[in-house]
Amino acid sequence: MPIRLTPSVLFALAASGFLPLGTTYAASNTCYWGTGTGPILYTANVGALYVPRDAQIGDPIGPVAKRFVSSSGVNAIYCQNDGKVMLRFSARSAVATIAGPLSRKSGMTTSALLQTNIPGVGAQISFGSPYDGFTQGFWKLDGPDSSVPFNARIDFHTPFHLQHTTLAGTITLIKTAEIAPGMQSLDSGKELVKGSFTGIPNAFGLALNGSVTRAECTLSANPVSADPVKLGDWPNTEFIGEGHTSDAVPFTIALNACISDPLPGGTVTYAHIRLEPKAGSVTLDANLGLMSLMAGSIAQGIGIQILGRDGLTPVILEQDVLQGAIPATGGMMLEFNARYYQTAPATAVVAGSAEGALGFTITYK
Repeated sequence: MPIRLTPSVLFALAASGFLPLGTTYAASNTCYWGTGTGPILYTANVGALYVPRDAQIGDPIGPVAKRFVSSSGVNAIYCQNDGKVMLRFSARSAVATIAGPLSRKSGMTTSALLQTNIPGVGAQISFGSPYDGFTQGFWKLDGPDSSVPFNARIDFHTPFHLQHTTLAGTITLIKTAEIAPGMQSLDSGKELVKGSFTGIPNAFGLALNGSVTRAECTLSANPVSADPVKLGDWPNTEFIGEGHTSDAVPFTIALNACISDPLPGGTVTYAHIRLEPKAGSVTLDANLGLMSLMAGSIAQGIGIQILGRDGLTPVILEQDVLQGAIPATGGMMLEFNARYYQTAPATAVVAGSAEGALGFTITYK
C-alpha cells in the first residue's frame, strides 16, 4: 500500500528547512546560538569626519543618520515562540550616557546620547530591521523608536525560527562639549551598545571605528600684513562734507596651516571674522563699518571705516562676518581695506594725529 503524506506533514518538513544543516535544535520559546558562539562584536565604520572648531554644542558631526551594516560572520542567533510566552530583546548602553535634549541647527533634538571614547563626541545609534518596529512578523518595540537604549518583544507565534546574523541601523555623531584639536580615532574595541535576548544575556556588542578631526586654521604671531595700517597724511581741507572719505588702503590677515574636510560633499568649514573697536575706539555705525578714533588722537570730525576686499563694501562691526570656506590644507588670506570717513561738517574737522584700534576674532563654523 503506498504511503500518503498529508499536508500537515509536508508543512512540518518545510518548516524544518529553516534550520541550517548541522544545527542542534534548541528548546522552544527561547533564543539560542544556532551556529557559532558569542558574544558577537559588531563594528560600524563612520569614516573620517571633520567638525568645525566653533560648531555649537548639539551640532551633528558629519552626516546625520549615517547607515551601517555589520555581519556576524558564521555566528547566528535563532529565536522561536509558539505564542504562549514573551521573548525579549534589549539594546542597552554599555557606556555613560549624556543627558539631553541637545538642540541641533536643524531644529531636531536628541534624547540621551552615548559617550564615545573621544571627549566631546556623543553618538546617537538606532537599529534598523528587524528591530525598528516596522518589519511584520519580527520584534515589536516597547517604546517609540529603536534608538539605543530600547527594548523589544515577540509575544506571538513565529511560524519559523527568526534568525539574527547581521546588525544594521544608523549613527549620528554629535558635539557634546569642546573637542581637542587634531585627528582623534574612535576605539573599535570599545563597545557602546550591548544586545541581549531571552536565553542569551550577552549576545553582541557594537563599537565604532573612524576618526573625528577639528577643522580650523592657525594665526601667526603677526598675522596682519601691516600693523599699524598707514592711512596716509591728509590736510583737513580734504574733508569737504560729512560722509567724505580718503582713499582706501588695503591690508590682509593671514590664516595658516588650515585643516578641513578634503572630500567633495564633506563637511565644509567656513571662517568668520568679528571686528571690534579697542583702546578707546568705539563703534559709530556698525553697518557702515565705522568706528571712532582711539583715545589720544588729536584730529576731530573723522572716524575710520573698514571695507571688504573690493574697497567699497563695509564690513559690519561687532558681528561674525563670513569670509569663505577654509582649504583642506595650506592657508588663506582675509582681505580688507580701511579709510578715513568724515563724521562732522567741514568746519568741525580738526587736523592732528588720527589713530584707531581694532581687535579681531576668527571663528570656524
